[in-house]
Amino acid sequence: MFFEETKPIAVFDLQDPELIAVRLMTALWPGMRKRLSLSTFALSPRKIDGRNFDLVFAPKDAKPRFSDWPGRRIDGKVERDSRHRWTGSIYHRVFVTSPPRLMSEREGRLAEVSNDDSFASLRIGLLWDELMEKVERSPTAALGLLDIAISRSPVSRESVAALISTMHDATAQAVDRLLPADAWDFVGAILRKMHGVYTRDQIKLVVSPAMRLAAQDPDGAIELLCRPVPDGGYDDLLPVIANGLAQVFDRAEFSIASAPPVVLSQLVSNGGLLARLSTNSPHVLTALSNAIPQLLHDDLLSLRSALLPLLLDDSQARLAEQFFATLDEKELLVEVKHLGDACSFGARLFFRPIAGRARQLGVIVQLRHTLLQYSWSEARDQFVAATLSASSDDVLWLISDPILTVEAANTHLLKVLQAASVSERRVLLQDRRILGRVSDEGADILLWVVQSMELQIDLYLETVLRLLPLLSGNDRVQVALTALDKCLGSHFQGDKSAILGTLFEVAASSVNVNSVCRAGLASHVASDVLSRNIIAIHSMSNQVRDRFVAAFDELAEALISRFVLDLSAEGAASCADLLWAAQSQHPRAAAAASSLLIPQLLRSKRYPVSIVVAAAFPIVYRELSAQDEVPEILKFVPFLYWDKRKAARRELVDAFLSSSVWAPEDLALTAYLCMDLDRILGRVRNAYGGAKYFDQMLERSAKLPIECREAVQAAAERPPSFSPE
Repeated sequence: MFFEETKPIAVFDLQDPELIAVRLMTALWPGMRKRLSLSTFALSPRKIDGRNFDLVFAPKDAKPRFSDWPGRRIDGKVERDSRHRWTGSIYHRVFVTSPPRLMSEREGRLAEVSNDDSFASLRIGLLWDELMEKVERSPTAALGLLDIAISRSPVSRESVAALISTMHDATAQAVDRLLPADAWDFVGAILRKMHGVYTRDQIKLVVSPAMRLAAQDPDGAIELLCRPVPDGGYDDLLPVIANGLAQVFDRAEFSIASAPPVVLSQLVSNGGLLARLSTNSPHVLTALSNAIPQLLHDDLLSLRSALLPLLLDDSQARLAEQFFATLDEKELLVEVKHLGDACSFGARLFFRPIAGRARQLGVIVQLRHTLLQYSWSEARDQFVAATLSASSDDVLWLISDPILTVEAANTHLLKVLQAASVSERRVLLQDRRILGRVSDEGADILLWVVQSMELQIDLYLETVLRLLPLLSGNDRVQVALTALDKCLGSHFQGDKSAILGTLFEVAASSVNVNSVCRAGLASHVASDVLSRNIIAIHSMSNQVRDRFVAAFDELAEALISRFVLDLSAEGAASCADLLWAAQSQHPRAAAAASSLLIPQLLRSKRYPVSIVVAAAFPIVYRELSAQDEVPEILKFVPFLYWDKRKAARRELVDAFLSSSVWAPEDLALTAYLCMDLDRILGRVRNAYGGAKYFDQMLERSAKLPIECREAVQAAAERPPSFSPE
């Protein structure tokens, strides 16, 4: 009636059928009772509404009339063994206990079936009761209970709640009693069945004993997590296993490192002790670094969230760098503050990856300002340095940011320049602001600049003058020589005489007079630059100037490459002084120079070079006086092919009288130095317009040295005793 296919039942020769019927009807659930058709006395098969009664009781002699009975026929006098495992239990409840019932009180509490008209529900209730008894001895019985709980409605909420504790106990038994492989199978099965039905807290409670199992069998734990499972199926088991593995990390380390990337990341993402231990394990760190490219975005973010706060050491740099590449602007700056607070920027291999990410995100300046909020330390300084590249933007920030001290900024600048490529260095150091901030410690940089870069001349000389005190030996001399070569033919600002003087003094022993003259005096040099250079040579120390005095003929050769001697008055005076010094110390060189200069001087009547005439002409004139023939050294002077001294006097006087800028007193000085005042002054008197010029010359001769002045005055007062021609 309860445990087999439903068919009509006829029972023969049974005593007290009424009592049996009453107890049975009492025990049945209302839904069953409503459907049941029963007769306590039937002499033949009976029907109701066209169907046979479900249960009829008949006397023995009526049995032949039931030969065509479609259901079961039972002899009430014959004893039989139980056909089902629950037969005895049902018999006792219906026909022995009082009041009659199909289920015990406990079963009634566990299953809400009283209104059910299905005998299947009764069988479920009985199975539930049976499994509840077995679960204390066999933990796998809990799986049957769980199947009933999640697949059939008759199980009450109270039963489900009570089942949580039962399943927890069963899991604990499985961990303690079964082989590890079987225990993991049990844990996996119960987890899959509960997933999506029970709350996360309930699942965590049930599988919590698996922590001990993970500690006992790390490989089994990893293997279980590798099995296919619905999405999120192991989410509640992962922290349990992670904690178990953490307890035996030394033994489980290689198993963890060998786990598939997703499993490894999911375990470590739970944080806690396993995450901390993993960040100090080279094997696990390597495995995690290799796993990251294979992770989905959400898995990567979970792993980053668990591990990044724990990464504080250079040994973790490879993994940390991969996390840094995923941070946004805000997250990156938060991470920098974390590193400063947690380890005082002790993880120095983190600096460049963070700086690179900040540059990608466009927050490199914000990163620097975040760093500068911390007190100075060597590590913080290195971090700031890592944010600097050899770009104009970075370097200009460096030298202009008010937070940095000048000393610190200059130190960083020097390191940037030393690490920069040649092309980067060229771009940076073209900027006067940057070049000017190179400290004295950067002498090698300054030396490179003046040797390798084409700077604007003023910036170049400014750099050279800074550099010279920092150099010694041959480097110092070579820099000065190169600077001289660059600036002698150029205009530049500043105290020109002081600058040239400094360069000449530094390079004194190595100055090549001929090279200097070609660079600073030849035809390609502008007039004002020519005068400046002559003045500078004249102003040098005796040691350097004497070298030019000794080689004044070379200086003259450079000057005559110019059609005229276009000196200023001051330049002409300096040139004359050098020539007079040469006459005293190196007369042959002075004579050669004078013979070269005279034709040029006579073409230079538009320039105030009469003092040079006064220095050069007497040498030539005296040579003409001393020899009957024109000296070999003077033969190329044009006027000397005429009547020697007479022609020379005429050329001299005509040049002075025709020049509006030559000083008349210089003619008087020339005549005095030629030691032929009477003839030369007589030539002046007799020249056209000479009388007026003569008076002017006498008046201005007051500027001459006293001996010269007196000699000129005396010659002017004497009447001519012979023809000046």
